[in-house]
Amino acid sequence: MIFEPVWVSSVEHLRTFEKAFRETSYLRRILGAYLLPDCFPYTRGWLAVPWRIPVVMFSSGRLRIGEQLLVFEARAWHPPLNRLHHVRTDWSFTLTAQEITAVEPFEYASPVMRYYSLPFTRIRTKKSGDVADLLLWVGGLGPFMGKIRERNVKLFAKLGEAFPEAVRAQPVSPSA
Repeated sequence: MIFEPVWVSSVEHLRTFEKAFRETSYLRRILGAYLLPDCFPYTRGWLAVPWRIPVVMFSSGRLRIGEQLLVFEARAWHPPLNRLHHVRTDWSFTLTAQEITAVEPFEYASPVMRYYSLPFTRIRTKKSGDVADLLLWVGGLGPFMGKIRERNVKLFAKLGEAFPEAVRAQPVSPSA
């Protein structure tokens, strides 16, 4: 089964996103002058909203769930009237069932507004680096959050079917 676009994030990335949001004054947010670390992913409008807004992902692409296999290939995602900056488009990974140690729901309470609180799926692995602890979310645009949430429930279910020995049913908080 294929899901696209799938956004990839991490607990660390979400913490940085939240810190940037909370440490940027209301006036600076309105002006799109967020205090972001170098190379932190953001979107900038070119016809509509001209300012810089941080994003919750560090990569976007196609996720294929196969028999005992999880494959991600980064692909550029182009939101309407905006451009993404510093989102990794040259990244991919393949995980086998033996490498996946946990598949669990991960609820993220958005600091922006409750409407954007996201139900990620957390994948923990035996690997190190960027693929040790991943957050996956079927991406999309804000006005369609209901449909996006449905697709994320389906993503979690399909991952659970593909990797039943790794499934943990209890949601995990961001501090874990």
